[in-house]
Amino acid sequence: MLLQQPEIRHFLLDGAHFNHQDFNAFWQQVLIDDLQGNKEKVGYAGYMNSNFADCILYRSPDAIWKEPRPTYETTFSRLHFKAPSLPSSEEILGTIHLLKRGCQAFVAWKTMREVKFEVSH
Repeated sequence: MLLQQPEIRHFLLDGAHFNHQDFNAFWQQVLIDDLQGNKEKVGYAGYMNSNFADCILYRSPDAIWKEPRPTYETTFSRLHFKAPSLPSSEEILGTIHLLKRGCQAFVAWKTMREVKFEVSH
């Protein structure tokens, strides 16, 4: 639903800036803050340095979406009473693909700049 908002879509996909940062720089700052909040968790820095696009959802979005899709289109959609209407299954799947591309772009950005997330004490 967020990507239906033009400002958010433009920020994620078209290089718009927020607080003088593009999406990748903004995401980097969010991850630094997140890592500090989770510095007690063993292995969390390794997760932050991993390729987010390799997660199970992004490896095979079409196959993964097949499982929750019937429930989303029937039972779940009947529970929703407010406007705006829920996105269609095709919009959900399209958004997953967009987010995957965003993760891939962030990993490339991170690699090119040799960004490494480390816990500071």
